[in-house]
Amino acid sequence: MSKAPAAAASSHDLAQNRAALRDLRSKLQNQREELTAVNSNALADVQCKANDMFGVSKQEARSAALDAGLLHDVSRLGAEQAGKLDKQSPDEFVKRLLGKYGMGGGADGRQKLNFAVLSHDLQSNCVFRTVPAVTFLLDSSWAPAAPKAKKERQKRKHTTEAPQETAETVQVDDLQEQAQGKAQNSRMETMLRAVHTHAGASVGGAPVNLFRLLLHPTSFSQTVENFFDLAFLVKDGRVGIETGAGCAYVTPTKPPGSEQFAQGLLKVQNIVKLDYDTWVRLVAKWCAEGEPYLKDRSAGAVRPRGSSSSQRSVSPSQDDSEAGPSQKTQRR
Repeated sequence: MSKAPAAAASSHDLAQNRAALRDLRSKLQNQREELTAVNSNALADVQCKANDMFGVSKQEARSAALDAGLLHDVSRLGAEQAGKLDKQSPDEFVKRLLGKYGMGGGADGRQKLNFAVLSHDLQSNCVFRTVPAVTFLLDSSWAPAAPKAKKERQKRKHTTEAPQETAETVQVDDLQEQAQGKAQNSRMETMLRAVHTHAGASVGGAPVNLFRLLLHPTSFSQTVENFFDLAFLVKDGRVGIETGAGCAYVTPTKPPGSEQFAQGLLKVQNIVKLDYDTWVRLVAKWCAEGEPYLKDRSAGAVRPRGSSSSQRSVSPSQDDSEAGPSQKTQRR
């Protein structure tokens, strides 16, 4: 369980806490030799008292500063106390082993370790289960460092021959696809300018009649292209589609950001079917109200069956013959 937060100390309590911290620091400075003796636990006692007082010390800046200084003094004296501990060199350690477990003498008169007795004592104290190797007496820092293998430096071969650079082969179909992509981007920008022109300069202005924008009165193929271009503008979020009384409208919008999608905005895909007969009926209904908002992009066009005689009749253009009797476009 976590401790409950300490109650706010009064000014009198804070003053007493500061006085106690000063007394502890004074003790550390005046009783240095006694506190740093190897058999003394006085530093731990001072640290415990400071910990008990920390609940009050942290409530004001002056007490916190005294507490930080106290911790610094305890750490410094603790390092000094650790430096007074008995330190044995490897030679002294071996001498002690030989003094207790040494036996006989070799040809050179030096004693040898009685590993049988040493292993028995170690095993009786549950230090090792089996007699260790002789190297257990040597620390890893005593062993000579293994020589590092020298890596042979490979000489870089200099050649006068530069890598041959060749031009990439470009197919005619790739060039046609690039040209078509540029043409579509140009059509989309033209349509977007027309939407902004008829809707007003500001985003969310007056809605633009979708059929007056997309329908071409004499070209079925250009009408289909206009529907495709509008679908990509909707997908990019640069325009939106609204429905009204018997009509659909296009309004300029701003592309949505990550915040709108995080708030629940979803992408919806709709499919619009447009065939030749439907185009003829739409032209008869909406193109009679005025000129279309997009200009004609071809030299010739085909007049829909049943249209008024005031419209210019020309021979079918190549793009209309390739469009076929039925086309489909998607609004994304």
